[in-house]
Amino acid sequence: SMPSCDDDRPLYIIWLATPDIKHYGDFRLQEVKSLFNLFDIDTVQLPDQLDQDCPYLVVSLPDDGVCQSICARAVLIENISRLWASSTISYRHLLDEAVAFLARTPSSSPAPNQSLCIRFKTFGKKLPESESRLIVGDFMKSLNFPNPIRLRDPDIQFTIYCDYGFDDGDRERGLRRCFFARLLSIRPHSLEYSLKTRVYIGPTSTDAQLAQLMANQVQATAASLIMDPFAGTGSLLIACAAFGAVVFGNDIDWNVVHGKGGVNYRSNFSQYHLPRGDIVRADISIPVWRGSMQLDGIVTDPPYGIRAGARRSGSDRERVSGKTVDAQFWNSHHPPTRAYPVDDVMTDLLAFSARHLRIGARLVYLLPAGADFHESNLPAHPDLRPIAMSQQVCAAGLHRYLITMIRIPSSSSP
Repeated sequence: SMPSCDDDRPLYIIWLATPDIKHYGDFRLQEVKSLFNLFDIDTVQLPDQLDQDCPYLVVSLPDDGVCQSICARAVLIENISRLWASSTISYRHLLDEAVAFLARTPSSSPAPNQSLCIRFKTFGKKLPESESRLIVGDFMKSLNFPNPIRLRDPDIQFTIYCDYGFDDGDRERGLRRCFFARLLSIRPHSLEYSLKTRVYIGPTSTDAQLAQLMANQVQATAASLIMDPFAGTGSLLIACAAFGAVVFGNDIDWNVVHGKGGVNYRSNFSQYHLPRGDIVRADISIPVWRGSMQLDGIVTDPPYGIRAGARRSGSDRERVSGKTVDAQFWNSHHPPTRAYPVDDVMTDLLAFSARHLRIGARLVYLLPAGADFHESNLPAHPDLRPIAMSQQVCAAGLHRYLITMIRIPSSSSP
């Protein structure tokens, strides 16, 4: 159920990005929940599920200022507006509600010297321009703002939001709900971190949008120490560092860590003028880090053998023969690697996370699986509790799940 505009607390409408499940449509609610949690906003008001054909959330926020903080980090939020009125009946009823809101709260009126405009946005159905212009004209006339009108870059923008549900070609589709709201904050659209212009990438480098989503799930901030135990070219660490986190990681592949021709993961940090995170060649199955090391988050895309096979230190030949490398060759020796079964990868990742995450810190990772995958099938650890699972549809019947787990006290039940 949606909060009422008659409540004393101010309401806001979060207009969400594409609901297409192939483009992170199922990730929208979890991102909002994670950002609300990060900024100490009540998450109980959010629904347990968000239908794919729902493009918005109506919420209560502490003030207008937090809207900017949320949008500055968000990937799947288009904008946030202060809600004036809503209706499930008609545009005329919405207009009456907006006029009543203005009468109740005259302080909401724009300052007389501010320019403004009213825009019209629909979801699921496109109205003829002539019809939308008439509706906007009615709102301008009835609200009777004395302000100058400026269509490009106005000081204040109002929006009439119209939800018709998913577009199935039905021209007679009825209006589900409409809103009138004052725009407060827009998500910045930037291609700065796009892989297309990144100096150093590999075949499994995580897409910049997905990396930013994962950085939001792990709640990376300037107060965070974040690690990626399968760091590769550093895409996830870059996203966390962009939010101010101190980052580092390890990877088993010597060639990926060191790069070629002087270009490696460090080049990416330099490209974006970020404090350099370190990636060392190490094996997560062998404890190389100090046992007392405490992390604020672990974010990773573990190897599953779909695009790049998982490897671990050691060789089958050494294991059988018992031979080891002479001490005189240690400085120049690169340890060989052997196959790393997926079940072992997950067991080691969860054990590592339980050992090194502080209480309340998060493990965020990607898990490819079939469409029938259920949360009960997740790899489990008694000290890690799953709190979010979002689904993305991929090719060839595969799905990719974004899993978020939180470190709980060892005495707690899973």
